Amino acid sequence: LLKLFSDNAAATLVSSIDRDGLGTFNAGVKVSSGSTAMTYSLTATSVIDFGSLTATCADSAAIAVTSAAFGDQCSVGMSAAPAAGATVSCYVSSAGNVMVRACAPGTAIDLASMTYTVRVIR
Repeated sequence: LLKLFSDNAAATLVSSIDRDGLGTFNAGVKVSSGSTAMTYSLTATSVIDFGSLTATCADSAAIAVTSAAFGDQCSVGMSAAPAAGATVSCYVSSAGNVMVRACAPGTAIDLASMTYTVRVIR
């Protein structure tokens, strides 16, 4: 059950719902009455080859994510499993840009070229 509500009685809350039940919401989405509305969820993909990493971290080239801003939450998905022990994260590096960061587990590793999908949420 999805309950839609707004402080503005004249607001159009849903602009469309397709036959699979996926909707476009105009005013953000609140998960509970005490949460902050999610105003957008943006995605972008990029093929990245970090190559060999020593016992440090490396950032990718910037991935353009229109409207991404400092303070937005970022998550990353990969098209394949990373090398054992490697960690991968992302962050908004500047307005409209996201960086993917890969870190080695303390020993040198080689991360294969793969597709990374970043999702930015505000």
